[in-house]
Amino acid sequence: MEYMSIVKDAAGPWGQTILLIAVVAIMLGLLIKMMKSTADSVSALRSDIREFEKEQKERDLKQDAEIHFIRENYVRKEDMYRELGGWKTELNRLGDRIDKNQQENQKLLLELTKAIKEEKGE
Repeated sequence: MEYMSIVKDAAGPWGQTILLIAVVAIMLGLLIKMMKSTADSVSALRSDIREFEKEQKERDLKQDAEIHFIRENYVRKEDMYRELGGWKTELNRLGDRIDKNQQENQKLLLELTKAIKEEKGE
């Protein structure tokens, strides 16, 4: 505001008007620069969003193909258990046979050891 009083004293009301017009013109110029900068930023953001959308569509198509593959080649849990359940039963039986065999071998070894001791006279 000091500038307005200095200009009024020096140039009168016309000087004040010219100063006011100059200040408004400078402010408008700065505003226009800011608007252009904002427009450029928005434009860059739009291109980034388009690129992101393109990449997302590619990912979606890839995931859709993977989902389709899984649907086509999926094995239900019941089927898997039915197919693999027999193997599990066989393995359990084999384990039981091995355990029985080891127990019988230990008994025979114990009897053999007793028989050897008796022959030696101990």
